[in-house]
Amino acid sequence: MKPIILFVLSTNYSGSHYLGRILGAHSKIASLGELRNLARYSNISAKRGISDYDSNPLFEGLSDSDPPDLFRTLFNRLENTHVIVDLSKRTSWPQQLLKNKEFDLRFIHLIRDPRALARRWRLTYDTPRSKRHVRWHTAKHWIRYAVPIMRASEIEVYAYKWLHANQNIQRFLDQNHLTYHRMTYYELTTDTEATLTHLLDWMGFQFEPIQLEFWRVQTSGTQKIDWNQSTQHALDLRWQRDLDSDEQTRVLETPPMHDYVHSLGLQFENDGLITKSD
Repeated sequence: MKPIILFVLSTNYSGSHYLGRILGAHSKIASLGELRNLARYSNISAKRGISDYDSNPLFEGLSDSDPPDLFRTLFNRLENTHVIVDLSKRTSWPQQLLKNKEFDLRFIHLIRDPRALARRWRLTYDTPRSKRHVRWHTAKHWIRYAVPIMRASEIEVYAYKWLHANQNIQRFLDQNHLTYHRMTYYELTTDTEATLTHLLDWMGFQFEPIQLEFWRVQTSGTQKIDWNQSTQHALDLRWQRDLDSDEQTRVLETPPMHDYVHSLGLQFENDGLITKSD
């Protein structure tokens, strides 16, 4: 059995660190944060979080390693670990391993409701300069919709950003014929045990109850500070409070939002994006 590398692909603020913590609490799985940032965070604490890349012997001497050498060494150093979870999110990082035959590469496409992301990105891009940058950057990289993006309201720009990012992830998975599992943030946070059991079954493992008490298990890599103390992770619905009804509607009606979501077998509900029932 080849060692498994499980890459979580998503936009930021989609719940990847939470997923990493509950996966990493499994006895056969090590969740090591955003390994593409190993060199970047080897001498500093991770932004908005913490990192032990600079102090943990597990990562010693690896900051300049290419991906095959990095994962090969990590598996050799980790006893009884069959899976390494990498939360790097971007497709350019696992792209470097696609021709490597040593590992069983698996992928999770983690998707969060665009209304939640629009609310979060509005907080992130909080200056006129940053707002202009995200608009121009999204238009530049999605020429097909460049004109409507340049004419869109701020909240619609974030909807286009969400669409472009998730479509790029889906294109990467499909064009490279990769083995992947799609998961929504809503299902991860509202039905955690069932969602996790289904995911682990797909990977060939069984759910372990300690995973629901992930804060009791020591982890390595990058992680969120707050989750070292927290005992649960509730569904975040602050977007319902912070976006008015018109803004929520604008996000949902941004072309081609509904067609794309429908193509993935998902649907919008009042509290989030979910998988369509059979």
